[in-house]
Amino acid sequence: MTVLIRRLVAVLPIALLALGACLVGVVAAGGETTGPVVSLTKTAVSVGDRIMVTIDGFSAHTVTISVCGNDARRGSGDCNLVKSKGVRIDPAVSPTITKFGVSEPPYGCPCLVRVSSINGDEVAVVPITLAGHPIEPVVSAPNVDGPFVAVAIEARPAPHGSLGWTRANLGGPFGYEVTVTVRNLTTEAIHPRLSGFVSRSANQNVTTLPLADPDEIGVGQTWRQTVSITLPAPSFGSVQWSVTASGAGPTITSTSRTSHRPVLLTVIVMFLAVDIAFLLVRLLIRRHATVANEGTIGGTIGTGL
Repeated sequence: MTVLIRRLVAVLPIALLALGACLVGVVAAGGETTGPVVSLTKTAVSVGDRIMVTIDGFSAHTVTISVCGNDARRGSGDCNLVKSKGVRIDPAVSPTITKFGVSEPPYGCPCLVRVSSINGDEVAVVPITLAGHPIEPVVSAPNVDGPFVAVAIEARPAPHGSLGWTRANLGGPFGYEVTVTVRNLTTEAIHPRLSGFVSRSANQNVTTLPLADPDEIGVGQTWRQTVSITLPAPSFGSVQWSVTASGAGPTITSTSRTSHRPVLLTVIVMFLAVDIAFLLVRLLIRRHATVANEGTIGGTIGTGL
């Protein structure tokens, strides 16, 4: 048993190092907005003007440039599609610059130049002042149930250095990098509010995520924020990551799960279990030998008498 105690004492400092720090650590980085963008050489124009359009951030290989009225609230239906222009995007050339002729939209202003992919999943707009074109009240698109945004959350293991890796694999605090993305699916800028949390079960929240609310997500753009967070010990098992976007149409929630198995802790536990079993077997053998020896000695003494 003395040998077992010595081995437990040798392992104990490592376990304490892993499990000693049990507070949640959080580091937040500011969010950034990415996605399709468009700019014009001038925004005060007249019908028939030729302007240069700069296109960037599209993953589509072909886009359509149109002049739209009604602030393009109803999508391409507010645009002059007859006099729109198709442009091929060369991935090797960024940004793409093309000449475009200003036409009259089918509805009154507010007006803008709209650049969209063929299937409409990528859109960028620039407001323009169109001389001589009437200004009319904006007619919004019919109300729909949404969603108005696409939300996703992804958590990646990110232990800090060799010490962090060791702690995590002993069941101690485990670091993650959590990335939240929010994409605008509507035809106008939105200002969603975000909230997120981490849970081990339906009734056990571990901590909240320090997410910032986007200032504005433009048409067709994606807002992204990455935060660093350290889950407290014990860090083994499965956890669920959740983010909710509200204030921009129906509330949307996205979840993902991660699972962590502390390899070093498992190896140590297995080693100790084998060691304990081996020591118990030795102890039983010694006791059996002692009993046998005592029986032999007793028999010898009895025979001598």
